[in-house]
Amino acid sequence: MNKLNNLAYPIWWENTITLYNRYQDPVTDLITWYRTVITDCFVKRANNRIIIGGTSIETGNKLVRIREAENYVTYSKWIELPNDEKAKKFTLHLGDLVIFYEVTDSIDEYSAGHRASDILAKYKDMNECMLITNYQENIGSGRVDPHYYVLGT
Repeated sequence: MNKLNNLAYPIWWENTITLYNRYQDPVTDLITWYRTVITDCFVKRANNRIIIGGTSIETGNKLVRIREAENYVTYSKWIELPNDEKAKKFTLHLGDLVIFYEVTDSIDEYSAGHRASDILAKYKDMNECMLITNYQENIGSGRVDPHYYVLGT
């Protein structure tokens, strides 16, 4: 067991997610997606309605909190890892994809039906995924439940 998982997280942090990290090789321009299944997360899907003047706008905000993990690295460190090491770690970056439960889909930008846009379309109608639009590391000393805070649409 990960020593970080011994911390006292709230009992409602019970969701499993699948995170897809995107990497574009700077030499070949080839895109590779790395899949990581992460357990014991908090997931919240909220549909908000904002009324401005007489106009009603609906927003679909999604939030995931991921427990601090030993296999997390910052994006700047992750992109420097060899490909086989990238597969053992995860990071958070704008445009990465989160599915709100465990899935086995592979993303291949060069195969119809398996592109990121295809996977996103597959789960978006069911409100079961998000593209990361913002994230922050809520970790460090003094935190009761250190975690990564992830927002998306």
